[in-house]
Amino acid sequence: MADYLDKWKTDFPETINNQTRPTEGIDNSLAFNTDGFPQRITNDPVHAKLENDMASQLFSNDERLKEMSDTVNMNLDAHNRNAWAHANGISGKSTGLKTGRNLKVNLASPYNAVFDGTADATGIGVSGILPVANGGTGKRNLGEVNVGSANKLATPRSINVSGTGLTGTAISFDGSGNITIPITLANALLAMAGVTPSADTLPYFTGASSAGLTALSAFARTILDDTSADAVRNTIAANAATCGGIVAQSLTPNGYAKWANGFIIQWGTTNKSQSYTAFPIAYTKIAVKCYSPTNSNEYSGVIIITSNTSQDTSLTGINVDPSSYGRDYFTFGV
Repeated sequence: MADYLDKWKTDFPETINNQTRPTEGIDNSLAFNTDGFPQRITNDPVHAKLENDMASQLFSNDERLKEMSDTVNMNLDAHNRNAWAHANGISGKSTGLKTGRNLKVNLASPYNAVFDGTADATGIGVSGILPVANGGTGKRNLGEVNVGSANKLATPRSINVSGTGLTGTAISFDGSGNITIPITLANALLAMAGVTPSADTLPYFTGASSAGLTALSAFARTILDDTSADAVRNTIAANAATCGGIVAQSLTPNGYAKWANGFIIQWGTTNKSQSYTAFPIAYTKIAVKCYSPTNSNEYSGVIIITSNTSQDTSLTGINVDPSSYGRDYFTFGV
């Protein structure tokens, strides 16, 4: 809509009574229309908008008529300048282009191609949806297409399963029906399949193809990660002191072994040049002493301390009569 012209500004000043007139002229962009406009009646108010509405339609009609007139004049001028068209197309129907042209459709293009006969038209796009009846899908994209279903595959295929511990029988599948694949599990898997896991339990086999569960405490799990006997003993605190085992020993000719509960065994040979031989460990109480004689004239057998006067044992050592022979002794006590 153009600004209103200067030639009208005398009759239509820009400002009247502090009201400014719009700079745009009457709108002439309406579509051509000559019917349906209401009649004026005597009591209609004199209103600028009503006048503008009527003027807008009138000016628009004039503009549309001018456009049509201009188009007709332009086409007529072009027709008059083309002798061939004037001679062969005067009836309003063309019998053919003087120079044949090619039209090429691009199915991937959504755009129109302008064709006026002066050159080939390429890249002509397509729009709309091609119905199924005409060889199309009836859909806008492949995601919406229901291809349908086949009764069966043209070439049947085999389906099978495989893996460690299981075997299957291949079954031919062509899509015409459901299939079931027989599977055979190894005995170990069959056994485990019959067990229902539960907390703090350990599965174990009860037969060739059966298994059960046994309790597995938190303490037992601390043993399972041990990699040696010493590690197990440390875990369960199983040592000589706690289990009554030997806590001290000397496996020598004059030796001893001492247990955690205080029990002591000592053995050896007396010094033949001395009447007294000390024990490696002194006793608190001595219960029995035994001699292994070096000849038939010496004492033999088990001798109770209180009944023997020839050889006497104290808590710290053993007394014998000096002789050319030593005495083999074996004692125990605490």
